[in-house]
Amino acid sequence: MEDSDSKKHPIWDVYDQYRTARLNVRCYEAQLRWVERKNKWMEIFIAVSTSSTAASLFIFQDYELGRNLLKFFSVAAVLLSLMKPYLKYQDEIKTTIELIAEYKALDYAYQKLVISIKQRGKYDDEMKNKFLELIDKAGKIVDDFTAGPIAHKIRNRVFEEVNKELPSEKFYVPEV
Repeated sequence: MEDSDSKKHPIWDVYDQYRTARLNVRCYEAQLRWVERKNKWMEIFIAVSTSSTAASLFIFQDYELGRNLLKFFSVAAVLLSLMKPYLKYQDEIKTTIELIAEYKALDYAYQKLVISIKQRGKYDDEMKNKFLELIDKAGKIVDDFTAGPIAHKIRNRVFEEVNKELPSEKFYVPEV
């Protein structure tokens, strides 16, 4: 099959969706790490600012800088403690973990489909039906989860990683 014909083969829909599922797994994993990191540092700041460690700043209360630091840490800890329930990091973490699990299952299903197509040496009606089922599953994931946007910086970095991991040359294109 000529190279331009192989690029028009309907199998590329499968491969594009496979890479998209892998991209979603990686993007949401990166997003999860970011939210967990923000949550962890907020909790550390609140714990340190409100604990006996903050009380040790009283030693410095004879100095203007010490008094100002004590005031700053106290006010910041109170504000963060009040804001924390509204930021809903724990809810976002839980939802993102569930979303990653769904996309990992989809990614695995696409991986299995790709292997089946290669082993059969053809993209027949049975494989096409399995692909359509996976498209429906992806649509259900989108319907079931409300996920925040992924930062462009993360998406671009992960896009490059996925394209290196799953380059076009790696995929089998059956004869028409």
